[in-house]
Amino acid sequence: MGIRKKVVVVGILILMLALAGLPAFLYPKGHFALWLNYQHTPFLDVFFKYATYLGDGALFAVLGILLLFKRFYYALVLGIIAAVQTVVIHVLKRIIFAGTPRPKAFFEELDIPIQLVEGVKVHAMHSFPSGHTATAFALATFAAWVWPKTGWQILFFVLAAIAGLSRIYLMQHFYIDVFFGSITGMLVAEGVSQSMSRTRLANPQHTFWGRRFGLLK
Repeated sequence: MGIRKKVVVVGILILMLALAGLPAFLYPKGHFALWLNYQHTPFLDVFFKYATYLGDGALFAVLGILLLFKRFYYALVLGIIAAVQTVVIHVLKRIIFAGTPRPKAFFEELDIPIQLVEGVKVHAMHSFPSGHTATAFALATFAAWVWPKTGWQILFFVLAAIAGLSRIYLMQHFYIDVFFGSITGMLVAEGVSQSMSRTRLANPQHTFWGRRFGLLK
């Protein structure tokens, strides 16, 4: 891919991220979370209660075990992604942005009533960024590398987006937490897979964004 085309592709990616992040900067904090909270229905309560597990860290272990039967290299890369992301999210949540209130504490302070889903433990602090969303998008990016068919790739990222939305619906996070959580997950997964492909395979086609857009030489 020529330099001009690479610039265009990178520009498109930046534009997509900018559009996705607009709600976080155009509206007051909690605006989208509160709006979504008012859309509660019995069906959505059950749906998002279980959809949030799409971002559970345990999926790293489950998928890693399954990949041992496909290719050990994939399981190794996934293990490194999980380790790096755990450290990054911990540092962001517990050190850099420690004590950031989650929606429950935030709206209680403002004396604004919210609806909670029965059976879901809602946390009060360490809101930024969303660890579940980071996990979901890291897994989506990694899975899109392992299973490169376009249809599967779309499905992976749709499921990741649902996981992120569930975190807002369940009052666990704000939109900005989910937005930056998704970016963190994608950056970690792509960064690790690119680094590993350079050392073991020396081929950019072995990473999702590299294969998709030819961003590496």
